[in-house]
Amino acid sequence: MDKKKRSLVADLSLLVVAIVWGTGFPVTDIAMLTIGPNQLLSIRFGFAALILGLVFRKKLKTTTAVDLKAAAISSILFWAGFTTQTIGIQYTTASKASFLTGVYVVLVPFLYWAFSKRRPDKFNVLAAFMTLGGIYLFTTSKGADILSFNNGDALVLVCAVFFASQIIAVGYYVKEKGIDPIILTVYQFAFSFVLSLSMVFVFKEFGIKQPIDLTAIVSLVFLVIFSTIIAFLAQNVAQKHTTETHAAILMSLEAVFGVIMSVILLSDPFTPQMVVGCVIIFAGIITAETKWSFLRKSATPMERSCDL
Repeated sequence: MDKKKRSLVADLSLLVVAIVWGTGFPVTDIAMLTIGPNQLLSIRFGFAALILGLVFRKKLKTTTAVDLKAAAISSILFWAGFTTQTIGIQYTTASKASFLTGVYVVLVPFLYWAFSKRRPDKFNVLAAFMTLGGIYLFTTSKGADILSFNNGDALVLVCAVFFASQIIAVGYYVKEKGIDPIILTVYQFAFSFVLSLSMVFVFKEFGIKQPIDLTAIVSLVFLVIFSTIIAFLAQNVAQKHTTETHAAILMSLEAVFGVIMSVILLSDPFTPQMVVGCVIIFAGIITAETKWSFLRKSATPMERSCDL
């Protein structure tokens, strides 16, 4: 498979990741009716590490100290992002949480610039801001007051910084350092499980809020298999074949799919403002994918005639 096809497959994979994560927003709310946030993260990361560890046990035998160091750094950012988001979302609205989490789409190109000293592509930066603007329109269509700010909002905004940093870290390790993305993913889950479990004891998050029923079990299974194992494995593998900013733009669509799933599952209204938001987001993705090359190509004959 040539580089262009690998990049396309990577982009499609990240789009699937966004769909799965978007679906995970209402599913997480359902799961937390039964258990606390740190309990939920412990279950997600613990089972994910166990399942992937068994599936890729032969590959894990090749683990090096460099792999463990990369996984440890990525895990801290990964876990911190999830913890601040999961706790913060309890004290703010879903719309505000979606928008504030999506802020990482504009943080990535600038954090990457500061880290690598490489100026980001101007089209990717433009696309990032377009996507954020579209997310704003999409997630505030029900009258959410984005300008008001509480402690929950602050935690979700901090989570965006951690997620942006984690995207950059993963891209650096799998592309620059040649770390196997599968090994990175397994240890990322394992370290995050240890951190989450420690928080269960720190906050004395014992017991359950209500009896565990079939809905809670199905929610946990979805979050472990799809939102954790499949989604993060796909992200880490895909980032080997695309840029950090590009990855952030595609994965930020989780906010859009989160609202769409609320429309489908919870019969929430789909407003004209949401349609405008979708159009802007789509334009942002087209900008990132094509860099407006179709405009430059269409202008070429005219430019040639002017030269004559």
